[in-house]
Amino acid sequence: MATDELFYVVDFVNVGGLPMPLPLEITYSDGSVEKLTIPAEIWRYNNEKVSKLFVTDKEMVKIALDPHLALADADRTNNQFPREVVKSRFKLFKVKEEPNIMRQSETGEKDGGSKR
Repeated sequence: MATDELFYVVDFVNVGGLPMPLPLEITYSDGSVEKLTIPAEIWRYNNEKVSKLFVTDKEMVKIALDPHLALADADRTNNQFPREVVKSRFKLFKVKEEPNIMRQSETGEKDGGSKR
């Protein structure tokens, strides 16, 4: 029996140990977005790992857990598929300082640095 519906199985892991509802945002290939919440009862048989089957007629391109940052989550880097690159708060390269005009006029130097 052939069907045009698509089947997706998504695994969720409860790292913290506290069963919580799962707010999801699913983006489809046509650009439409579906928001839904899976109740906390999903954890009743296994509070460490669960799998959820999604049956849809549209292709999923992205699924995000907790899109509105409502849950207490210490690691938000693993909350969507495919993974998104998160910008670091640390700078990778040293910022080049602007030449100090006052120092140049005092010492007569053109490069702005002091020679030691």
